[in-house]
Amino acid sequence: MTPTPDMDGARYQFDNELLAKKLYSAAWEKRLHYREMAKEIGISASTISRIVSDRKRPDVDSLARILKWLDADFADFIKEECPTFDETGAKS
Repeated sequence: MTPTPDMDGARYQFDNELLAKKLYSAAWEKRLHYREMAKEIGISASTISRIVSDRKRPDVDSLARILKWLDADFADFIKEECPTFDETGAKS
């Protein structure tokens, strides 16, 4: 997915890597298998596995359930990629 440019030239992108790490950490801390976690969240264990192992993005409904279960905000998973500038100060 291509990051979206903002008015100031910054780009924003969903940090799926962070979501995978948070899910893995939560499973570890709560001593849950992916099946147990998935049941608590209300999604399939294969969805959890695809996110954590394959770094796939969940669909919107699954993401909403995951964020609620993690007690996290969507904004926590948005990363900003600042524009780069060359030697002359022009954006590249």
